Amino acid sequence: MCLYLLVRSKKKSAAKVDVREVEYTAVLHLAGIGFYKADREGRLVFADDFCKEVGRTLGGINENCLDNLFLHFLKYTAGNESDEQMFSSGGKRCFESDFLGIHGEKINLRFCEQRLTGDDESFAGIAGVVQNVSASKKTAQALDLERKLLEIVMSNSTDSISVQDLEGNLFRVNSAFARHAGADSPDSCVGLNIRSCLPPKTVDLVLDDIEQLTISGGTDSFVMSVTDSHGNDCRFDVKHSLYCDQDGKPEGVVGIARNISTDNNSSYTEIISSPSELVDSLSHELRTPLAGMIGSLRVLEGIKLTAEAKDYVNKCLASSLRLKDVVNTFLGDLSGRSKEGAFKSAIADAENDCLQTSGNCEQNFRILLAEDDISSQVLMRRKLEGWGHFVRTACNGVEVLDCIKEQSYDLVLMDIQMPEINGYEAISMIRDNESGTSCVPIVVMSAYGDESDFKKMKELGITDFVSKPIRTEVLKSTLDRIFNSED
Repeated sequence: MCLYLLVRSKKKSAAKVDVREVEYTAVLHLAGIGFYKADREGRLVFADDFCKEVGRTLGGINENCLDNLFLHFLKYTAGNESDEQMFSSGGKRCFESDFLGIHGEKINLRFCEQRLTGDDESFAGIAGVVQNVSASKKTAQALDLERKLLEIVMSNSTDSISVQDLEGNLFRVNSAFARHAGADSPDSCVGLNIRSCLPPKTVDLVLDDIEQLTISGGTDSFVMSVTDSHGNDCRFDVKHSLYCDQDGKPEGVVGIARNISTDNNSSYTEIISSPSELVDSLSHELRTPLAGMIGSLRVLEGIKLTAEAKDYVNKCLASSLRLKDVVNTFLGDLSGRSKEGAFKSAIADAENDCLQTSGNCEQNFRILLAEDDISSQVLMRRKLEGWGHFVRTACNGVEVLDCIKEQSYDLVLMDIQMPEINGYEAISMIRDNESGTSCVPIVVMSAYGDESDFKKMKELGITDFVSKPIRTEVLKSTLDRIFNSED
């Protein structure tokens, strides 16, 4: 508007023109805009202080900062028809030019120029404004990059993604959403309400959750079962995130739905085809609580009970032992593990039958019990202390090493599957820190053991091996054999 008033104004006295130019340029300056004028020869006849400020930020070969700013005037030739035609469309033109700043930075300037005419309507020069649009240009480029990245995510995601208002009107969806909705393309869903795309029960769940979100804010997630447009029964893990306008008023929801229908099957397949470490972990998680159950029942066997209670204990014990056999068979088939006793025969060959069996040991010994399952730890400790031994417990490999540093032990009972540092790693560190021929006897407690385990145990100098769930008589016999061999 200011520019329009300037270029349409009639001839006034020079003083008045100067005053009005100062007033208008002051207003333009507040908006970050500079004003300038040039005659019909392309010579600059006026430039306000803002133009000069911009010119000083530019690098260039010209000593005059304004010459560097208005380089396009140098290309202008008075009377050249092609140059004058640049103003033919309403007598205006707008363009952007890139400049190099004095510090090497890129500066983008936008020019808008108006053709000026004399009393005879002939070309008299130009009036123009200039604005530094570098910041807005960078913002536009950043937004364009984010738009492209969003497009990549939306296009390649296998999750169903939708953006909708609070009434369920769709603004944007991806291909996965369109596929589940039975639509030809994402574009065909835009503008529709979800009632036109999803089953009624699904729509009710979605809209109810959106309504709750408008009250609570933030995000929400839930699992729903639906039948898709192809007749497939599916289960979706749905997450809704509320977005608001600049005043914080809820405006819509971004929804992401992941098909989890095949998670159980895929998990089973993963276990079947997984490395041995995963099978070991599965074996530990199944056998450890089972060992605790059997151990607790055997403790009850030694307690005076009523005939009815003793009958229930025997039934539970029989069922637990049968379950143990099933688990052992299943895990053995799954991993190809050796049967119980394979390690004992292997260690016996390696040690040339150096272990001797004899009568029961009547001495009291210091025993370090490493077991991460609390129920198994309590039962084992009760047994060992009942036999007169001093027992200290550890729940992981780190605690084992701390205990070994604090005092010496006559025996270490070591579980293999433990958090932080497992049994093998702890044994290796114990052996590395031992000096001479004085090595603490270590008995490994494990629910499994294949040839690679036995080889590792042999290399680490394991004294013996007992299989979980541990039978009282087997543990007692093992300890007696070890302690009597030291005499």
